[in-house]
Amino acid sequence: MEKILNYANPAWYAEGSKLSGRARLIEVLDDISDKIETEFPDDLDVQAELHHKATEIYQANGNYPKSLRHAERALEIRRVLFGDKNVEVAKDKYYLGAVYLKFLKINQSLKLHEEAAATFREIAPDNANLPFLLEDLGGIYRGHWQAKLILEELLAFFRENLPPNHGQTLEHKKLLEKIEKAGSADSLSAAVQAKR
Repeated sequence: MEKILNYANPAWYAEGSKLSGRARLIEVLDDISDKIETEFPDDLDVQAELHHKATEIYQANGNYPKSLRHAERALEIRRVLFGDKNVEVAKDKYYLGAVYLKFLKINQSLKLHEEAAATFREIAPDNANLPFLLEDLGGIYRGHWQAKLILEELLAFFRENLPPNHGQTLEHKKLLEKIEKAGSADSLSAAVQAKR
């Protein structure tokens, strides 16, 4: 924590000297994210969580190459720690799959999304990542019959976990009605893609 606070210190000996003590948090992350494993050599759990956080931040900021590197490392470490049937591993599979989508690595993304969804369904069906993962799967399955099944599962999730008049529940109910009317999964894919 002291090191991070020193990015606000403009003194010559502090981390903040090169930016006159005016570092933005993303610049701090850029500087420290390559040092995760040297800073926490004996704590794989901390390393994995910090790599995951870096993945989230870089992905949200559109820096997909950095996000990819951290997502791969987070998943690698968590697999060592927990094996494949673990909620944290499933979360990292989902995030890495989402990054792969940005690089148009559709097959790798689909495989990770499917594995993550299977784990969440089996051991954590109420996990907050599951509905977003299912939306991504709906987009990946554009034009395939699986898209309708995923939307039905997503709608059931929202009905169980949200009030009946919640925006997500109503929105996905309308999407499912459109698909059933059109008789095609293309409208799901278009609707999911339009939401992004």
